[in-house]
Amino acid sequence: MTSEFMVIGKTLHSIIENAFALKEIEVVHPRLGVACTIDILEECTPIEFKTSRKRIKSSNQIPQSYIEQLQIYMTALQTRCGYLAILNVIDADLKLFRLDMSEMDCAEALEKFRKRKQALEQALEQDNPALLPKLEWQCRTCEYRSKCNGQTSSFASLFTAWNPST
Repeated sequence: MTSEFMVIGKTLHSIIENAFALKEIEVVHPRLGVACTIDILEECTPIEFKTSRKRIKSSNQIPQSYIEQLQIYMTALQTRCGYLAILNVIDADLKLFRLDMSEMDCAEALEKFRKRKQALEQALEQDNPALLPKLEWQCRTCEYRSKCNGQTSSFASLFTAWNPST
């Protein structure tokens, strides 16, 4: 069922882009060297569009992953303000939230993203995804959750060898 809602979200993204003649913008983070794909960029202010089945009525209900995604865009653009537009796909309720970051918030977010990038590079070098930090949103929708019960371990243990003769 999760994949169906992802398709709905992508479709709504596309409808909004077409309706407002908007295109996603790719920016390379000047300090981290990673590409960021920003939904809407309005005068150096990033606007991230999200679709959700969850009713988000106040800022304390916003998933942390949404906030972190906007924060990386804000640090890439060296701006202290960004917006999250969250559309509930069940009742078509659209909420707009403003995120402001202090200089200290920016420094902390940048350090967190630097460490995450470093962990990813190490996991790739060692071919070991267990080195990656556990991200709750990934576990919630992971098709292998029933095999690992949300515990991070070597992904290799989740797969059985494929034998074409059996």
